[in-house]
Parts: sequence; structure tokens; C-alpha cells
Amino acid sequence: MMPTAMVTAMIILSVLFWIGTIVVVPLVVVYLPADYLTNEAASTLKHRLPAAWRYPYLIVKNIFGAIFILAGIAMLVLPGQGILTLVLGIGLISFPGKHRLIQRVLGRRRILKILNRWRVRAGRPPMDPPPATA
Repeated sequence: MMPTAMVTAMIILSVLFWIGTIVVVPLVVVYLPADYLTNEAASTLKHRLPAAWRYPYLIVKNIFGAIFILAGIAMLVLPGQGILTLVLGIGLISFPGKHRLIQRVLGRRRILKILNRWRVRAGRPPMDPPPATA
């Protein structure tokens, strides 16, 4: 009886994350600044927050990032946008070299083309491509 309940819970969770990523990932991409991949300062909100809110913001942001990373890993084999959910989770957590990693993943020609198509449909300017790295 227990394994059936676990499988049912996994299916329900997978469907919820699948629906959530269909909505959340494009919204996040659309509302990113156009220079997100070229300007590391544009990618941080923590410096614009009052000092009392910085640590709670970082804790909540990292928790959500970890949830999205775990969901993205699960979606690599379950229904959903696994890679985009992983990138969203990586974008939320804090670690050294994060911006460089995001530039490498989102800066790929095919991925950037898809993201910019979403942005243009939403009436936003396309994202600037990241600088070429050697």
C-alpha cells in the first residue's frame, strides 16, 4: 500500500511542477533585464534591498532554488521542462561563478533564440548575448 501512495504522490508532484514550470519559467525569462547576461550587477537584487531583508531574502531564495533544482533533476526523467527548471534553480541559489555558468547555458545560440522569442512575444526587448569567452 505504501509504494502506491508514494508513486501517486510523485505523479501529483510531477504534474504540479510541470504546470508550474510552464508558467513560471517563461515569466522569469520575460521579466529579466535585457542586459542580464552581459551585466552581472543587473542580475542581483540583494544590494537594492534594505539591510534587514537581505539575509531572509537570501535564505528563501536559496531554498526555492534548491527545490527547483531537485524538481528539474526529477523532470529530466518525468514530464516537465527539466533543463529550464534546473537553470531557474541555479539562477536562484548563491554560489561563486554562478553568473558565468548562467551565461554559458543561456548564451547558447539555440537557447537564447528561444528565450528571445518568448520575450518578443511579451513585448520585451531581446536579451543581449553574453560576451564571447575564450
